[in-house]
Amino acid sequence: MITTGYKEIDIINKGFQKGKLYTIASRPALGKTNLALNMLINMSILKYRAHYISTTDSVIDVKKRMASILSGFRYKIKRTDIENDILKKGLNEVNTLDLQIYNYDDIISIKHHLDRFDKEIDILFIDDLNSLIDINNERLTPDEIVCALKSYSIEYNIPIILISCVSRRADRRKDKIPRSGDLNYASILFKYVDKIFLLYRNHYYEGIPTIDKESALVIVTDPKVTDYRSVYLEYNNQAGRFYSKLAEQLYLDYSMNY
Repeated sequence: MITTGYKEIDIINKGFQKGKLYTIASRPALGKTNLALNMLINMSILKYRAHYISTTDSVIDVKKRMASILSGFRYKIKRTDIENDILKKGLNEVNTLDLQIYNYDDIISIKHHLDRFDKEIDILFIDDLNSLIDINNERLTPDEIVCALKSYSIEYNIPIILISCVSRRADRRKDKIPRSGDLNYASILFKYVDKIFLLYRNHYYEGIPTIDKESALVIVTDPKVTDYRSVYLEYNNQAGRFYSKLAEQLYLDYSMNY
């Protein structure tokens, strides 16, 4: 069992299990990638051998996002001297963590990566499904791509976390809270995914740019039994950082030093 570093999520999820495929999903710009990166940082500190593959962002761009999470400031072009120092500390901390970050845009490269690091990976994050399907659609169907990822989790005996998107269908409901049926490629994901993590933030829909922390709803469900369980994390919109309400955060908060 691999923990996320968030006690409330680990209680209801029982940790990430070997040979299982999971997905973290939300509407665009709501924080699904940031949640995955927060987990990645926590797992690295807990000494798990965590690998992260982005299909769109470069390695340095992923590290900049992680530096923002660690420092407490959004990574931006114009910064004060103090913000610059804090972000540099965050980037230095990212570089000291035992993290493996890569950029691949096709399913074959992901398979080669797993062959290369066989027995050296505890957990793999892939960001994201939609890009993977768009890039590989001339050779493989969406069903074949998700089926391949599920088979990799079994073959290499690791949990794979797949970042995905929720469709606009959720926006048409009054409460906006996503359900598993709102996932892009929901029928395919239901066939292969073992657990779904749905992310929701109310302020996103209210159009309020929040600087201080706000509550973020994480819904964990098993698509095979339609069992929904919910927890709340605190979310810093500026940094893309998630905080546990039940336990101390695992990494240092450099923004508190000034």
